[in-house]
Amino acid sequence: MQRRAHTTQLDRNVIEDASQKRIIGRWISHADSCLEMGGGYGRTTSFIEPFFHKVAMADVSEGSLQLARTVLRKTSLVQGDASSIPMKDSSFDFIFMVKVVHLLRDPALAMREIQRVSKDQGILMMTIPNLPMNSLIRSFEERVSPKLRHILPTFGPAI
Repeated sequence: MQRRAHTTQLDRNVIEDASQKRIIGRWISHADSCLEMGGGYGRTTSFIEPFFHKVAMADVSEGSLQLARTVLRKTSLVQGDASSIPMKDSSFDFIFMVKVVHLLRDPALAMREIQRVSKDQGILMMTIPNLPMNSLIRSFEERVSPKLRHILPTFGPAI
């Protein structure tokens, strides 16, 4: 019975991953630059690399970054978190945060940092792992400058 539960969870992860990539693929257009915050081992970053000239990924875990180095071709990798993004002001057209916001110690500070590193009319795409977090992000959306064109919260564990 435990093997079946494990297999079911693996199946859900595969479906969730495919769903997220499908939605992200529909929203992004080819642009100059993007940053993925909390990119882990590069699962989403490897999907978005072909859409952008300049790609960067940040994660707090050096171990995850080492794994990401084995799958990413052109992405610049940096160790850091969303409360202090180690990038220059106005650097990115797109910023991605896939299942990261619920891990942030200070989401308001992270949103200010995202605003800082976003170009004018930059786009933030994020997935949120549950409905209560969606409400939290919507409360911060009102405080974020119009410099960010979209905040795209998604519902449920998958998308």
